[in-house]
Amino acid sequence: MTHLKFAEMYRALVRKDTSYEGIFYSAIKTTGIFCRPSCRARKPKRENVEFYTPGTPFQRSVWDALITIP
Repeated sequence: MTHLKFAEMYRALVRKDTSYEGIFYSAIKTTGIFCRPSCRARKPKRENVEFYTPGTPFQRSVWDALITIP
């Protein structure tokens, strides 16, 4: 898998780019929600988003009750 940079993933999230489905997901710090790249929800500020790839562990203490938006 190619390592994506933050800027590329953020751009894909803002554009709701379906070609990135399954490559990464975003975790929104201010809401506790995680989204796929094509998520229709309002897009977060850059400083409020973290990106994860499938299989990458993330801090459960921060993301105890995640909600997925289709």
